Amino acid sequence: MLSRIAALPDAADPLQRSQIMTALSVGSEIINLRRIVPQLGLGAELDAALAESGPQAFLALRTRAMVLLVRDALVQHGAYFDAGEPA
Repeated sequence: MLSRIAALPDAADPLQRSQIMTALSVGSEIINLRRIVPQLGLGAELDAALAESGPQAFLALRTRAMVLLVRDALVQHGAYFDAGEPA
């Protein structure tokens, strides 16, 4: 991947550069996940997630992202949500 970045001509547009950098980032994170998930016993789940494709996979990933966003907001502002309705 680094050789592809180095081989980009100076005339490459920002979108092309962004796509290459995104591919590099995604690849690096997949490698990191492959190292971590066996310790968590999630190897089969990662394999299944990476094998998925098509509209269903996109919908599942988008739904997961929404759930994570809600979870993060609740964790970050838990005191507010735990306080309940003002008296």
